Amino acid sequence: MSLIHRLLILLLLGTLLACAGDSSSTSSGGDATSGTDSAPDVVSDGTALDSVLDAADVEEEPALILGVNEVLQKHPSAFTALEDGDALEIELGGFNGLWMMVLAFKTRGYFPERVIVFADVTVDGKEISSLSLSKQSLEPGGDGWDYYYDLFLIANDTTVGGKEAVVDLTVRDYEGKEFEVSIQKKLLVVGGDPPYWP
Repeated sequence: MSLIHRLLILLLLGTLLACAGDSSSTSSGGDATSGTDSAPDVVSDGTALDSVLDAADVEEEPALILGVNEVLQKHPSAFTALEDGDALEIELGGFNGLWMMVLAFKTRGYFPERVIVFADVTVDGKEISSLSLSKQSLEPGGDGWDYYYDLFLIANDTTVGGKEAVVDLTVRDYEGKEFEVSIQKKLLVVGGDPPYWP
């Protein structure tokens, strides 16, 4: 083999090695910058993947929320969550003319099946209603929440309109009978007899 052929082969090998080195450094450089400096992964609608995952985590976080529902309307659209300071109505119900408060709650992530429900309402440190129910079934709302509607609490005192009521709700797992979740809200009593409306 002539000297010229040898030089051409060496030159060709050198060129191939140089090209291979550039492509590997480019790809490794791309990998290095893709860690923290590159744009985030996106889903088909252009939303950042991290945002979608964070939203999913928030949606699945266990929760128990106290509320009310329109009486005998067992649908998520009839449920209204209660916050401190909201109104709690003492109303004249259809059960033998008894005065009552109608509560509800929704929950997710805590209770797979039946529950035990404890509810207490106190005004000025005096209990005006209390209820305990066992073997209660939750109703799936189709929106990621399970609901309990029409928690009827008979009012022992209908004259507390305009005062603050402390509502304690505890939900316990019926199957395990140990795990429970409790919440408390401070609400303004309205209605009653004589009626009070702010």
